[in-house]
Amino acid sequence: MRCKPKRKSQVAVTRLWVLLLLATFMAGLVGGPAAAQQSRYASTLISAEAAQTYGLRRAWYTHAEIDRARGRLGSITPHISSVDGHTVFEVTYNGGSLEFSERQLDPFGRPWGVDGARKLADAKLEELKAAKLDPKLVTHVVPKITLYVVSDRAMVQALDGESGRSRWMLRVGKRDYPTLEVGANDRYVGIVNGSTLYVLDANTGELAWQRDVVNVPGAGPALSDELVFVPMVNGAVEAYYLNDPRRAPYIFASHGRALIQPTVSAASVAWPTDVGHVYVGRANERGIRYRLEAKRTIVSRVSHLAPTSLFVTSIDGFVYCIQEISGNITWRYSTGEPISQSAIPIGDSVYVITDTQWLYALDAATGQQKWSSPRVAGFVSASTDRVYVVGVTGGLDILDAASGGRLGTLPGVIDDMKVANQLTDRIYLTTPTGIIQCLHEERQRFPLLHAAAAEAATQKPEVKQQGLEQQPAAAPQQPQDPFGGGAKDPFGGGGNDPFGGGANKDPFGGGAGGGQPAQDPFGGGGNANPFD
Repeated sequence: MRCKPKRKSQVAVTRLWVLLLLATFMAGLVGGPAAAQQSRYASTLISAEAAQTYGLRRAWYTHAEIDRARGRLGSITPHISSVDGHTVFEVTYNGGSLEFSERQLDPFGRPWGVDGARKLADAKLEELKAAKLDPKLVTHVVPKITLYVVSDRAMVQALDGESGRSRWMLRVGKRDYPTLEVGANDRYVGIVNGSTLYVLDANTGELAWQRDVVNVPGAGPALSDELVFVPMVNGAVEAYYLNDPRRAPYIFASHGRALIQPTVSAASVAWPTDVGHVYVGRANERGIRYRLEAKRTIVSRVSHLAPTSLFVTSIDGFVYCIQEISGNITWRYSTGEPISQSAIPIGDSVYVITDTQWLYALDAATGQQKWSSPRVAGFVSASTDRVYVVGVTGGLDILDAASGGRLGTLPGVIDDMKVANQLTDRIYLTTPTGIIQCLHEERQRFPLLHAAAAEAATQKPEVKQQGLEQQPAAAPQQPQDPFGGGAKDPFGGGGNDPFGGGANKDPFGGGAGGGQPAQDPFGGGGNANPFD
C-alpha cells in the first residue's frame, strides 16, 4: 500500500515551525542573559518617560559590585567633600545656555583650569551681549560627591554621586564576617569587618592601616578630622587617631549598649545608647561635653543641623532640639507615637516619620508643626519646594514642601532599601540586589546642597590628598582613661565610669571630688533631667 505524499503547504508549515523553534532556542542561548538583565533593570528602574511626567530626570543608573549569587546590598553612605570639587561657569541667554568647566581640555589635552574656563566664559558673554541675547554668567562650585556602597560580602565601592561611575572598589576582611556601615571624611574611609577596623584612602581606596578593636563593635564608625570613633556593644566608644594608628585608643564610657553609628560635626561627636541616653563629646580631642536622658530607648542616629543644633528622636514619641555645645534644650515636640527613624533637618524644617507612618514637618527654630502627611514609610530627599518619600506601597511619593500635599506617585520603584539623603536634592533609589539609580529635577542640573554641605562647598578646593604610608598595627593595649590617665575627672569622679559606678560620683548631680557638689551642665540642680 502506497503512502500519500504530503502536500507542499504542509511541508512548508512544518519547516516554518522548525525554523521558529530553532530561532527561539538560539535567542535563548545568545540573547538570554542580556534580555534577562534588561528585564531585571526594567522592573526596578523608573523610566525616563515616567520621570518626566513629574519634572524629573533619570541622571544615571548602575549595578554595584555585589556577589550576585549570594551577596546583598548592605548600606550606602553619601559624603560631600569640603576640599575637592570643580568650578563650572554657566552662560545663560535667550534660548539656551553654555557651560565652561575647569576640567575641560584645551587643544593640547590639558585642563583649562579655573582661569582658562573663566576667560572662555567671559569671551562668550561678550559675544552674546553684542548679539543682544541678554546673557548672564552664573558660577557653580560643584563639590566632589561620593556614594560609599557596602555589600554583606565585605565589598566596599566608591561611586561618583553625579555620574554613577565607579572610582574604586576593595574587599576588606573576610566575606563571612559582619561588615558594618562606612564612616568617611575628606581623607579617609573607615569600615569595620568582624572586630577589625580598616581605614582606607578616600581617593584611591588603598588600605592606609588596620587594627583590631578592643571590644565588640555595635555599629559602623564615624570620622572627624583627627579621630575615628567606633561604638561598642558594651556601651564604650573607642577613639583611634587617624594619623597615628599605633597609638592606643582612648575610651568614651557610656551607660547601656552603643548600637547606633555616631554623628560627627566640626566640633562634636554624638551617639545614643539603648537605655535612652545621648552622649555628646568633643570631635577632635578627649572629653565628654554632657549626657542627656530620654524617657525611653533611642534607636536612631542623632541628626545635626549646621551650625549648632542637634536633633534626637525617641521611642517615647518626642523630638528634641538641643544646643550642640551647651546641651540646653531649645524645644521639644511630642508626636504621641514611637519614632524609630532619625529626624531629617533641611533648611528651616525638620522632617520626622513615626512608626505609625506619619510624616511631620516641624519648624527647625521653634518646633512648631507646619503640616503632617499620612502613609509615609521613609524619607528619600528634598528640593526647594518638594519632599520625596517612600510611600507605604513602596512607591516614590512627591509631596509639596509648603503644605505636605501629594503631587504624585511613581509606583513600585523601591524594594526595601532606601537612602535618606539630607545632604543634597539628589534622589537615590536602590534595591537589595545592588541596582542604584539617581534622579533629580530637570531644572536642577547642578546639585542643590543643604546646610553644612553648602557651607563646605563654598570653600575653594585647595587641599590635596597626601600619600599614605601603611604602618603595622600595634598589639591591642588597655584602654586609656578618657579623662587623661591620672588627670582629674572633669565630672568629679575618681575612675573611668562617668556615671558613678563603684566609688565614683554621679557627674550629673552627685558629689564631686573633695566633697564639693558637681555643677549640673544642664542648668538645673541635683539630678534634674532636661527631658522632663
